[in-house]
Amino acid sequence: MLFASYKDGFDVNGRFHGSAVVVMPKEERKNIEINGEQTMEIDIRNCIPFVLSASYLGKPLPGDVYDLDNVSRGAVKLALLLALNCKSKEQARRALQAELNSAFEEQVTAAGILEMLEESYPVLAAHFYSSVGTKLMRIESRCMERFMRRMLDLGIKHYPIYDSGRVPVSAKSVVKEELMKAFTINGIEPVLHEE
Repeated sequence: MLFASYKDGFDVNGRFHGSAVVVMPKEERKNIEINGEQTMEIDIRNCIPFVLSASYLGKPLPGDVYDLDNVSRGAVKLALLLALNCKSKEQARRALQAELNSAFEEQVTAAGILEMLEESYPVLAAHFYSSVGTKLMRIESRCMERFMRRMLDLGIKHYPIYDSGRVPVSAKSVVKEELMKAFTINGIEPVLHEE
């Protein structure tokens, strides 16, 4: 059962939660079948940074923003999301360092990763430490809602997962087209990623 949670009012957040598939590890999701058919996952690459760039800056992302030299993709993604969700750089640094200490084996400190992001993406960094992340998640959830409604209209069974869907392989081309339409913001199309 999916539900959307709202923090600080209906204008922010609203990410969909509740499905066991949402919290299932990615490797386990690969085994999901729909009506006996193999499935695949299609998502929006760099979704929250894309939403920021398309909604607030009116332009596409300058590439894969989670790709920084000598830092794991997971650590960069976490750093960027914390920078967008926290109210201060110190709050983001502390939260990131705690995660780096427990879940990552990085050679770079939290402060170092945040500085690398600021230097690499100054246009995005102008929105860091402003708590804009909840508003971005709300935009993401509205896009995902459009996608889910379209899948229901077309009769395509799927499992929604934040900015992606686990879908039957036979529906791949339709799903990609509809996901692209649902997440096109200000005329700017997202980049899709499939597994």
